[in-house]
Amino acid sequence: MYTLSPFVWRSGLTFEILLRAVNHSEIAARKVARIYHGTSPDGLTFTMDRTPAIAPGPSSDDHDGCEDPTVAFTPDGCYVYYTGWNQSEKRGMLMLASGPTLEGLQKHGVALPSTAAHRNPKEATIVRAEDGTWRLFFEFAAKTMKRAVLRREPL
Repeated sequence: MYTLSPFVWRSGLTFEILLRAVNHSEIAARKVARIYHGTSPDGLTFTMDRTPAIAPGPSSDDHDGCEDPTVAFTPDGCYVYYTGWNQSEKRGMLMLASGPTLEGLQKHGVALPSTAAHRNPKEATIVRAEDGTWRLFFEFAAKTMKRAVLRREPL
């Protein structure tokens, strides 16, 4: 599989990772991303779980792929923001899964929908502010229209 978008953190004496893995295919619709979890003693070589921590579906919002994981830990557990992909609509949404541990993640659906102003929100970054509140930054596509004027100059 292709591996992309690693999110690595230190957990005690070991390192952990959530990683996007995509099967090889020449056909884009058959490339379906999943998010896997792994552990490492040194942060360089990881042993990956056999099954995905976050798998596509059953919702149409992520049934064609789960990508770009970002993790935040609180005293209540962990929160994973990830991109859900819908291939037929060519649409991404920022999704949320949470649980007391990574092994107990439950999907909660769309955290940020794709809108006309913020198309295909993805690749979240979570930052804790000095006052203890959280900030969520994300990438998105904005529709901008530029009118090009072609001029024909005589040769």
